[in-house]
Amino acid sequence: MTLLKAFRSQLGKLQRLAQPYFLPLEDTSAWQFLLLLLAMLAVVVGTTLLLLTAAVQLSGALVPELRSRFLPGVPEQLAAIWGGPIGTVVVSLTVAALGCFAAFRSKLRQGRWLPWLLLGVIVLLILVING
Repeated sequence: MTLLKAFRSQLGKLQRLAQPYFLPLEDTSAWQFLLLLLAMLAVVVGTTLLLLTAAVQLSGALVPELRSRFLPGVPEQLAAIWGGPIGTVVVSLTVAALGCFAAFRSKLRQGRWLPWLLLGVIVLLILVING
């Protein structure tokens, strides 16, 4: 019970500190803010997987000898991801996350979508660089 109380306390602090920048504080809850944060992470992971797949396919089509030299095993790993349930789960979560942003589009007006876009790009760059 104490763990849940501590989590709610931290979530409340996060809401008071960061949420006014991303969402109107008056008509949204901390849980909606947390849902949008998780949705943003799902969109970033799905986008990263799609960009990686596109880059590997493009490099294989343009310069296959460099791909086999610098990316050994990556095309096989991507084929395993897309061929297994992980690919379906990632695509499903990405579509559901985009649906969350579509559902909250009325609260993301008046320029409040821009911080989400910037945060998503920053997380995408961190994931791609450290990936």
